[in-house]
Amino acid sequence: MKAIETDIFVQTPGQAVVDLRIPPEIKQGHYRAVVIIEEYPVNRKRKKKGVRFPMFDTEPVNPNNTFRRGDLYGNDGR
Repeated sequence: MKAIETDIFVQTPGQAVVDLRIPPEIKQGHYRAVVIIEEYPVNRKRKKKGVRFPMFDTEPVNPNNTFRRGDLYGNDGR
């Protein structure tokens, strides 16, 4: 079974236009398909804005730092 997601456009009640791109591994023939319509139409005009994270000015890391487990936790080995 393959799941293919696509958008449809309902022109008038009872009729829809479907632009469906089938993967090439699907062979020619007769298939049963199920179409599930979501409750609410997709709002294409509204785009989500990306999250802006704060920027911090930091100094370069000292190249002599090693960050090995033993250096971080001592002899405990936590």
